[in-house]
Formats: sequence, structure tokens, C-alpha cells
Amino acid sequence: MVDCVFIGYVKSCKACRFLVHKSEHLDINENMVIESDNAKFFENIYSYKLRHEQSSGGSKQPGDESIENKHNKENPRCSTRQRMSTSFGLDFVTFLLENEPQTFKEAMASSNLSFWKQAVNSEIDSILSNHTWELVDFPPRNKPLGSKWIFKRKMKMDGEIPKEISNLVELEELDLADNSFSGQLDMEIFNISGLRIIDLTDNNISGSLPPNIGCILPNIEELYLNDLTNLVGTIPHSISNCSKLTILDLAGNKLTSLIPKSLGYLTHLQILILEEKNLTSDSSFSFLSSLTSCRNLTLLVRSFNPLNGVLPASMGNLSTSLRTFVANSCKIQGRIPNEVGNLSSLLFLYLSGNNLVGSIPTSIGNLRNLQRFDLTNNKLSGFIGDYICKLQHLGDIYFGHNHLSGSLPYCLGNITSLREIHLGSNKLSSNIPPSLVNLQDLVVLDLSSKDMVGSLPPEIGNLKDVTLIDVAVNQFSNCKLWGTYL
Repeated sequence: MVDCVFIGYVKSCKACRFLVHKSEHLDINENMVIESDNAKFFENIYSYKLRHEQSSGGSKQPGDESIENKHNKENPRCSTRQRMSTSFGLDFVTFLLENEPQTFKEAMASSNLSFWKQAVNSEIDSILSNHTWELVDFPPRNKPLGSKWIFKRKMKMDGEIPKEISNLVELEELDLADNSFSGQLDMEIFNISGLRIIDLTDNNISGSLPPNIGCILPNIEELYLNDLTNLVGTIPHSISNCSKLTILDLAGNKLTSLIPKSLGYLTHLQILILEEKNLTSDSSFSFLSSLTSCRNLTLLVRSFNPLNGVLPASMGNLSTSLRTFVANSCKIQGRIPNEVGNLSSLLFLYLSGNNLVGSIPTSIGNLRNLQRFDLTNNKLSGFIGDYICKLQHLGDIYFGHNHLSGSLPYCLGNITSLREIHLGSNKLSSNIPPSLVNLQDLVVLDLSSKDMVGSLPPEIGNLKDVTLIDVAVNQFSNCKLWGTYL
């Protein structure tokens, strides 16, 4: 139950506006203004007046008690107006009052167990894919902070996005994500001067971005148009007029043509995600060079686009705040530029599934904060040098399916943060360095190759956390199997 005070009518719809006096629902707080067309009116009880008198130190007058008792005995007078089902438009506020799990244990014991499990798994996948946290050593004499799951139901809405949204002149944030809205994308709906955030993620909306998008959304700061699988056309050059943009997510669409160099004018940009299948670049990667003007950039993702070019030296001039660089399966050719070593804040570097050649630049050793390094499925050759041992925060190495040769650096065992080493399908030779037994947190060791010799160090049995060791197709004297899996 919610105890309210009537304060007026809602403009343009048949609903009343109330000030909350007392609420038993967690979603509705005291002094909140709510709107509803379904309420009982108690015309002889003045709860708000009583509360005001109590808070101001007022006292009851003689006879008040008998009047109050009389009122309590009377049946409350309710509105006799016939209630009709109707649509109240965009001025109507709906509050979800159904009980929701308050703890993880309650969710797992709920009749909607499968629903909550799916939500939990989806949230964890999102946290991992967006690299929400950083793996660091726990500082001594510190107490770790706990965490708590919050469970909320989100109702699926469908139909077209109503044009009347443009009437909400005070609107600053609009989140319509994860629904089933359909119809043509009409950005004019969102032509609201104060609108800062728009999220249309994962809907069935079709159409294209208007060529004057920069004029329609001059004050937009965050724009999420990812997973709109029917969104086609190009990225308009006028998007550079959205000069306040900090986040632009265009993943999972059908946008085509060149990635515009005008993205470089978005000087406040922090996150840029272009995970498409049809976006291209000129051979000099001029759009990447233009992003050197975005000095606040921390996350850059442009996977699965047929870029067909060579990484420019200007890559090293990207923001020193850049923490994540992802360009998987982009048909990138040529060598990794030495200038990549200038990206001193980089935590995650993903360049898998390309046509990169040559050796891994020694300047990689300058990326002292790097935690995950993925060069899988390229054509890289040469040795893995001691520079790799300078990366003392490295957790995962993915160098498999290349043409790397030579021996593993002995100092690899000094990177005690390593949890996964993937070096299979290369041309590595010589012995496994005994120092690997120092990696007490190691979970995966993949050295499947053709040319490694010697024997497995007996101390390898001390790796108590390891779940997989693959040394298939090698020439170890004390390993007669094609592979060993723990």
C-alpha cells in the first residue's frame, strides 16, 4: 500500500498526481511524486496534516480524539467513477510493484529460477567482455569490499517508439535497451536540447543514421546503437558535430563504407566500439590516425571489419589513457609498429585473426601494465625475446597458430601473475624452461608443437592449480603420449 496526498491532475491524460506520504514498497519513497489512475480517496483522513502537526510539536485539541475515532469507524468514501482501460500516453509513470528477490539465494530459490540464472550469466558475460575490472595484486593490510546482486524485472516493450517523446523537453536520459521496439529509426524524435544519453541497444529498429545527426543531437554525450541488426547505411560525417560525445557504440549492425576521419573531431571521446562486419578503411588507416586527437580515449574496439591495411606508426600517438585496443579479424597486414610501445597505459591488446607478419616488436616490453596479449592466428615469426619478461602484470599470453621459433625465454617463470600460456602450433624448439614451475597460479599451459625436445621437468607436478597441459606432437623423452591433459 502507498499512502499519498492528492496534489493535482496530469496534463493530457486521465490520471492524478500524488505526493507520497508513506510507502511499503521499496521502489516508492517518501516525498516522491507519482501518477496513477487507480486510487482510493479517503476524504476524512488528513494523514499529511497530522504528520505536519506532529513534526512541528503541535498537540491535539479537546474533542479531536472523539472526532478521529468517529472517522475511523466510518467506511472510507471511494471514488464511484467507472474505471475504464485506456492508454495514458507518455506522461503516465508506471511503477513495478511486484516482489523481486532481495538476495542471490532468494533468486536461486525463486519459481523464476531459469529467468534469474539467465540474467546472472548475461551480466557476468558483459562484465568479462567489457573488461570491467583489472587484475592486480591485493595490497597487504587491506580489507576487500564485498558486492551484492540486485535483481530487477525488465519488461519487454514492442511497437514503434512514440514520436511524442519529443515533447519531453526536460528529458536528459533515455534508456530503451533490450526491448522489442520496431519500425524505422527516426532520430528527430530525440531532438531534445537537454538529452545527454540515448540507449537503443538490442531492438528490432531498422533504417539508417540521418546525415544531419550532428544537428539533431548537439548535446549528446553517450550514444548506444549496438545490436540493431537492421541498422544499415553509413556513419555520417556530421557525427563530428556531436562534440560532447564520450561513448559511441555501433557494434552489431549492418553499417557499411569507410570509417569517417571526422571521428577524430570528437575530442571528448572515451569509448569507441565499431564491431561490425562491413566497415572499411583506406590502406593508410587514416581514421586511426585521426583518433590521435581523442586524448581521453580509453577503449577502442573495431573487430570483424575488413580493414585491409597496415597499422600506421601513428598508432603510437593514440591517447596515453588507452587501456583496451581490440582489432580482431580485421584482415590487417604488415608488421606491428614499434610505436605500439608508446601506449603505456594499455591493459588489453587483441590483434588475433589477422595477417600480421614479422617479429613481435621489442617495444612491447614498455607496456608494463599489460594484462592480456592476444596475437593468435597470424603469421608472426622470429623469437619470443626477454622483453616479454618486463610485463610483470601479464595474466594471459595467446600466441598460438603463428610461426614463432626458437626457445622460450628462461625468465618467463618470473612473471608470477601468469595464469594462461597459449603457444601451441608454432615452431618452438629446445627444452621447457624449469622456471615455469614458479608460476603457482598457472591454469593453462599449451606448448603443442613439433620441435620441442628434452623432457618435462618433474617439478611440473607442483603446479597445483593447473587444469590443462598440452604438449602434443613434441619430442619429449619422458612423454610418450601425444598430449598430456590434467
